[in-house]
Amino acid sequence: MNKQPPKNTPEPRQSLVRSSWHAQSWCGTSFSSRVLCSAFFSTLFASINALALDFSSVTTPTVLYDAPSAKATPLFVIYPGTPVERVINVDGWIKVRDSQGTLAWIEKKYLGNSRQLIVTAQRAQIRTAAEDLAPLVFEAERDVILTLIPASPATASASPSSSTAPSVTLKPTASPKAAPTAVSNIKATDWIKVKHRDGQQGFIKSNQVWGW
Repeated sequence: MNKQPPKNTPEPRQSLVRSSWHAQSWCGTSFSSRVLCSAFFSTLFASINALALDFSSVTTPTVLYDAPSAKATPLFVIYPGTPVERVINVDGWIKVRDSQGTLAWIEKKYLGNSRQLIVTAQRAQIRTAAEDLAPLVFEAERDVILTLIPASPATASASPSSSTAPSVTLKPTASPKAAPTAVSNIKATDWIKVKHRDGQQGFIKSNQVWGW
């Protein structure tokens, strides 16, 4: 993502319950009240955690703001295809976090359901199979956008090709193609199948990209 430094540093997410005293005064002192309160906060925090793993991609170049209003201070322009993490939903606006940890507001209509990943390593390796010694398909520089391909038993157990594919280096691009998909239970040491807008695809280590 190509952006200018924001004028104001976005505030970090704040806890909804600042102290045990606040929780106690809100919940009451009876056993039944505390049980219901505990169930409420458990559900609330579970919902917040689930939302924290909710990723979308930007559908068109648009401005991000420091507040949920077109009259707020504009921070930077974000490119189409860029993945963002959805944090808070407020009346048609979404507070999002980018791969650099910056928090900003974007209109909900500019977010899509496609799953894109952004390269965070200085030089990521995409291989023909989910193995360290598999032939190299191409290398991608930092900030290159890749489309996530859903895992399947066939692709997960793919074996290295007998012939080495030519290696090329892909530089950042502003508008990658998108394909809706779903992701679950990806770990930092896992391999992910991805595709570049030019059609090349292969497996990349999940710790070399962001947005899963």
